[in-house]
Amino acid sequence: MIGHPLALLFTSLGLVCGSAGNAGTCDGLKPEARSALQSLIAGVYQSQGEGEEDSEGTEAARRGVLAEGKAILPCLSEIFRNGPDQAGLWTQHGTPPSEGHWMIQLIQRIDPTTAVSLYEGWRSEVGGTDTLTRVHIDTELARLGDARFLPEMVEFLAKSPVAASDKQRVRSLQEDAIEVISIRNYRPALAVLRKFGSESGPEYARTWRWLPVYIAQLSDDTGALTRYASEPEQFSWALQAMKRLGRDDMLKVFANDQKYPYREVAQKLLKSK
Repeated sequence: MIGHPLALLFTSLGLVCGSAGNAGTCDGLKPEARSALQSLIAGVYQSQGEGEEDSEGTEAARRGVLAEGKAILPCLSEIFRNGPDQAGLWTQHGTPPSEGHWMIQLIQRIDPTTAVSLYEGWRSEVGGTDTLTRVHIDTELARLGDARFLPEMVEFLAKSPVAASDKQRVRSLQEDAIEVISIRNYRPALAVLRKFGSESGPEYARTWRWLPVYIAQLSDDTGALTRYASEPEQFSWALQAMKRLGRDDMLKVFANDQKYPYREVAQKLLKSK
């Protein structure tokens, strides 16, 4: 028996919609939120040969996503875990990615607690198979306040792999790790930072104008920090180091000095938490 034509039509449409992927937590997005996410995803996954990425458009889409706040968080978490196609947001040609780990950057700006949970799950997946990804995760966890893996970050800095294909990524991870070590004022890292700053350290570390400032911070060398605070290329790191040491008394001296050229920076740091 042949069914009613309308019934067959609705059944056919249902099968087509179902094949497009399970929208899940992204199904109830507001139209403007969906549009912003799709634009952001398109920018991030700009296919080779389709022209240069529209950086301004992508940044505008990023701001639109962030403006949604926690309302969009479940959808971002879905994209992080399973990729934009499973979330019903893939509009590009080609094979869609099976995950969207890059989305964690937005998630941690909206809700650090959710980001920590996702990072922990990602870390357990990586295990011991991908050292560099694990270091990245450990660094971001420490940035968010989870200091459990700081010793492993120091071990990475002491024994960074030097495979030719990994050199640029390793250097980027080193820079991020050292910055977070300063943020957490993790003094057991002082020896390895000093090694980076010595003749036996990598040549490129000599271009890191912030490295001697962070060494002074972990050494509690307030005299050196005071000197660096007057250097045009180092003052911002020096003032931040004072804040990280809890030395608001030093910051107040600079904030109250009307002749100090970076007085406003010191004042802003005094007001920050």
